[in-house]
Formats: sequence, C-alpha cells, structure tokens
Amino acid sequence: MNLIALATGDVGKKVGFDMSDGWGAVIAAVVAVLGTITAGLLAYWAGRRQVKDQAAADHRAWRRQNRFDAYQNLLVTADAFGEEMDRWRLPTTRNTADLGRALNAVASAEVAVRLAGPEEMHGPARAVFAAAGAVYARCRRPGQVLPQVLPVPPQVWANLSQAFLDAQKQFVVDAARLLDDGEV
Repeated sequence: MNLIALATGDVGKKVGFDMSDGWGAVIAAVVAVLGTITAGLLAYWAGRRQVKDQAAADHRAWRRQNRFDAYQNLLVTADAFGEEMDRWRLPTTRNTADLGRALNAVASAEVAVRLAGPEEMHGPARAVFAAAGAVYARCRRPGQVLPQVLPVPPQVWANLSQAFLDAQKQFVVDAARLLDDGEV
C-alpha cells in the first residue's frame, strides 16, 4: 500500500512517483527525440562531407581542364609559328610571313601554361618558346642593312627546325603524362 495515500486519505488513488504505462511512453518519446536529433546531426555531417568532397572533385576537374586548355593553346600557337616558319622559308611568301606576331602568340601561350601549372610544365613550355625565339632571332637578323633578307643556310635551318619540333614533342609527352596521371 502507498503510505502517502494512506496519510492523506487518498487510499485507492495513485500518489507520488509510480512506474506506469504513461512513464514508459514518455521515456520512449524522449529516446525517439534523441534518436531523431542524432540521426539529423549524422545526416548533416555526412551531407557536409559529401559537399566538400564534391567541391574538391569539381575543383580538380576544373584545374585539369584549365591546364588542358593552356597546353592545347601552346601547341596550337606553336603550330601557327611553324606555319609562319614555312611561309618565311619560301621566297615567294617571305614578305607576308609574320614571325613576330606568331612568336608573341607563343609567348602568351607559354605564360598561360606557367599560370596553369604545375611547375614541372614550366621548363617544357619555356623550351618551346626558346626554340621559337631562336628561329625568330635567326630569321630576323637584327642590324641587317640589306633590303632583302638573306636565306638561312640549309643546315642551320634544319637544326633550328628540329630543335623547335623536339621541344614541341617533349612538351606533348610531358603534358600527356601529367594529364593522364589523374592527380592534376
């Protein structure tokens, strides 16, 4: 018998703390609320992690595409420089060849490669520009006073052309290796 009920004269009524079906429902509700809060927090943290991982993957893809575009632009401008070299080599089109403009385009593309990175691509890009610059310097011949340009000796031209082609090929090899690595 309940002593508090006996003392107050409330015999037959529940008085005080007594475990009943009502308390079981309250405890079950509290556990459900705590479970819901815990599940919500876990879902929030998982969502944040997923967003962070996705952002990192998107950034890697953007950086890879940015590098690919810079590398491709260098190769396109180098090809254009090669076409101007061919135009300059022929006496019939020498006057219309614009090696200076083509060299400036290669220089701009080389800067874009240096900006896009990584540092290991700076050397190969610089080599392409240096080889083009060597061709330009030989064809331009500063200080020449004759109205027409003297032809470049065949062996010198072959060496300059080969150095330019080798620099391009090495750049392609290095760029392909870097882009295929997956860690770009």
